[in-house]
Amino acid sequence: PKLGRGYSESTSEVVSTCLEFTAKSEATYNYDYSMLETTSNGSTTGSASGHFEGSAGWGFAKVHIGAKMKEASEKNEYKHFITTRMASERYYSSVEDQTAFLTKDASDLIKRGDIVGFFQSC
Repeated sequence: PKLGRGYSESTSEVVSTCLEFTAKSEATYNYDYSMLETTSNGSTTGSASGHFEGSAGWGFAKVHIGAKMKEASEKNEYKHFITTRMASERYYSSVEDQTAFLTKDASDLIKRGDIVGFFQSC
């Protein structure tokens, strides 16, 4: 049987109509911060320059920096750019299957022999 209405990402809860869970884990998060430094001569330094290439805004940033560097070169100016990338990943909370039990209503359907009703409800 299915768990019910599913999983709510906004509240990190399993929304179940037929099962109850006593043990749930909390959602976990990863946070990544990267910095890329670009100088007027075009050299870049940073601990994770590869992270930038896969990010959504990198194309815009790269074009913007390139245009400003060209402009600085024509005016004989020195430009220095620092680009940062802040990314977070959220991992779902989970339930312990071993602690799941049927709700009273679901259990009553099975006890009455209403297997079809059980599968329709759950």
